[in-house]
Amino acid sequence: MKNIKNIAFKTGLAGLYVFVLSMPYSPAISEAGFDIGLLAAIIIAVSGKRLRLPPRVYTIALVAFIVLAGITLPFSLDPSLSLRKFAITRWLLFPYVLLNLDPDAKTTKRLLGMLLAVSGIVAVYLIAQHLLGRSVLPYKFDVYQTVDNANHNLSDRIALRFGQYYAVLFVLVVVLAWFSKGIVSRLTHAGPALVSIATTYFAYARSGAVGIWSAFVAYGVLRVRPILYGTVLATVVGLSFIMMFPHTELSELFFSTIHPTTASGVRYGSNLARIHMLENTEAILRRHPLTGAGFNCYGIWTKKNRPEDAGWQRTFSDPVEFLATTGIIGFTGFLILYLGILYVLFMNKDAVSNAVLAGFMTFAAGGAFEPMFFNTVLLRGMMFLIGLSMLAAAGSEARNTTHQPGNMHG
Repeated sequence: MKNIKNIAFKTGLAGLYVFVLSMPYSPAISEAGFDIGLLAAIIIAVSGKRLRLPPRVYTIALVAFIVLAGITLPFSLDPSLSLRKFAITRWLLFPYVLLNLDPDAKTTKRLLGMLLAVSGIVAVYLIAQHLLGRSVLPYKFDVYQTVDNANHNLSDRIALRFGQYYAVLFVLVVVLAWFSKGIVSRLTHAGPALVSIATTYFAYARSGAVGIWSAFVAYGVLRVRPILYGTVLATVVGLSFIMMFPHTELSELFFSTIHPTTASGVRYGSNLARIHMLENTEAILRRHPLTGAGFNCYGIWTKKNRPEDAGWQRTFSDPVEFLATTGIIGFTGFLILYLGILYVLFMNKDAVSNAVLAGFMTFAAGGAFEPMFFNTVLLRGMMFLIGLSMLAAAGSEARNTTHQPGNMHG
């Protein structure tokens, strides 16, 4: 039995390394790494007859989400499609995977460092490709389009999903740098932070910008007041730039956000589509207020009822998507899940948890403007970081218990 656990542990760690190394650019390989880790964690839990659980609040929130969202599946316009897409909820099990594999502190630090390093390398490649042009660097990742062809009135930009991914990482590395000790450690984080913000900028992603700004404001209020002051200063500088140079792409993007129905705006088509999505969601809720159209079935509903909007398979926002596809019942589960995650991250005070809390704020705030939960790369990555936070907090708690009087032998 001990040999089985050892083999499972080593296999599970290998799966985690595969997950991290392929995270930014290959969803298929990354998913395979997660599945290997999940299987190994199950074997370890069964062979050891002991399942390590995350904080009770997270487990309750996860169960509530699965039950409430799952209730809506039989009422879906296409139950088989909804059930297949519902499989993404298995990535919410990442905290259980990490806690049961229980890698040591050195390994977890190495995993996080590798994630930032690999993401940085990919980001530098994307930026170079963006600046130099495809004729110089013709290769593009076949998973995503590097150029957003839907926005001809903006210059070529790094794919939206990459912009969102690096927006989350930017907040993470900045907060890690803040809580790091020593100038060398802080400078080590400065590189990934600069690369992340550059990638986010070249994506011209409103969700990334809003997510970063919201995270720093909220995080500054909750944790570190100087970060709040810095955010306010950056906001003033940014708004001043927009007012002084109103015809830059960044300025035009900002004005199209605060004046979404102006036909001359650079995102007029996108804004109009979002308005239609809100109208469609309202229509869906009038017909199916409790269960919605069905998990991942927004596109099916529009094809049948609003053919002019049939090209959109999903809404622009995670909360709106849950309202449209799972109704009030599923939306309630979605809120419970997010509140549970926020509570657990807020209660953990170590540096990793502080950083992950800030990253999750970007994830949640950006998800109000673009589908972050349904972006599989983002969801997997976010849950991996949340799992690392819970693992770090559990290790810190164990060390504190060990060093209490009467436990010195343990």
